[in-house]
Amino acid sequence: LDAGGGGAFARAAAEALDAHAVGLLGKGGLAVRARARLAAGKAALAMRERRRFAARARGGEGDADVADVADVETDEAAAPLASAAAAAEAAGSFALEAEAHYLRAMRLNQLGDTKGRNEAARAFRRCERAARRARRGDPGATGEATR
Repeated sequence: LDAGGGGAFARAAAEALDAHAVGLLGKGGLAVRARARLAAGKAALAMRERRRFAARARGGEGDADVADVADVETDEAAAPLASAAAAAEAAGSFALEAEAHYLRAMRLNQLGDTKGRNEAARAFRRCERAARRARRGDPGATGEATR
């Protein structure tokens, strides 16, 4: 989302998701909800990285500006990613759930939350194993036994 685009694509994605949130989250199925929340989390992460880069580029206090940006946005990316993981779990989409947990783990690592990062990483590995079993056609790949 936005590699080198200066934040325009991430901002446009976030605005489009906000504008259509009622339709996506209210009338879409669980998989659509999971994808919408995952996209919102990715957009928030991309916009955060752009603001962080801009804070560093301004010079001056540099690291203090970067820290302020990270503190303000703690829940901006975490909430949609947690919601995406929950919706994907309910929908039974191991791949979507794994991606949401992976992004959560990366974000929590940036914030220095080791315990949260480790929990998200364990959930990611669990989902990856279940997705691999499902791709192989393993009959035990779905249901509570894999959770």
